[in-house]
Amino acid sequence: MMRAGNPHRTPGRGSRSETHGNESRDDSRLSRLIACATAPRASACSRARFSAGVFAQKRQKRPERLVGVGVCPLADARGSVPESSGRTPQPEGCATESGVTLIELLVAVTLVALLSTGMAIVLRVALDGSQKSQTHLTTNRRVIGVERVMREEITNLMPVSVACGEGKFAPLFEGRSQSMRFVSSYSLAEAARGAPHLVEYQVIPGENGVGVRLVMNEILYGGQKWLRPLCLGLVPIQGGIQAPQFTPIQVGGYSFVLADKLAACRFVYLREGNLPLPTTWTEDWVEQLKWPLAVRIMLRPLESNPTILQPTSLTVPVPANPLPGYGYQE
Repeated sequence: MMRAGNPHRTPGRGSRSETHGNESRDDSRLSRLIACATAPRASACSRARFSAGVFAQKRQKRPERLVGVGVCPLADARGSVPESSGRTPQPEGCATESGVTLIELLVAVTLVALLSTGMAIVLRVALDGSQKSQTHLTTNRRVIGVERVMREEITNLMPVSVACGEGKFAPLFEGRSQSMRFVSSYSLAEAARGAPHLVEYQVIPGENGVGVRLVMNEILYGGQKWLRPLCLGLVPIQGGIQAPQFTPIQVGGYSFVLADKLAACRFVYLREGNLPLPTTWTEDWVEQLKWPLAVRIMLRPLESNPTILQPTSLTVPVPANPLPGYGYQE
């Protein structure tokens, strides 16, 4: 009969010798690896085997991350521990996905706020530039339009006579340094396609008494009988010359401002002179039987601004050549 063995029996001599042999072989292998690595003339193969063994030992001793009260192994780039690693499953409470910190969130919000502020500033500057450009264009168009209107009205002057007293006629042209009145076939409202209008220019003080402004009245022309109340009669002036005296020009809500913010504005008229000066400029037109050769409107702005067009002096020839009071037959 076989004797039952004692499971709690201590290992015998054979077992102790087998264990001792295994330890000896491991120690000898480790000694050879260390000697291979430290030897000055060790072969490349031995060094590689040593490096691989050390690297494997380091990988087996990777640090682990503590989360809460449990131990969380380090995750890979995808946020999970590979199954082939042989590690135990992650305990409850371990984070497997990456997140953002409060500082990172504050930095992101600050960058967005800075970008929004910069975009708002750029848009504001662009809108201001566009508004300034539009204002300059409007001012330039106004100046060009006003000069064109004055030039066309003077060029289309009509040689109309007005009754001044019993049986006396005078040309309807009042020329003073601060005012001018005549009849023109061109008007601001209807251009050259409309009916003739009585045109009146007058220089008045500027807003709040600063500078002066040039205003214009356009009144529909109704014939010589309609003009009769305008002439108060012929009055003698220097040299025994009689000149027509007209009613003052009225300025009201129907007046149109041609030029504003002017430092000075005056009218001068070109007339035929005596030799050696064939023509001369005068501020008061007193010739009864002649029309002026040209009219000059002298404008000087109150403030100089080189970025926009500003009113300047304008000289316009008067093409009217019929003599006043002379009868013509076809």
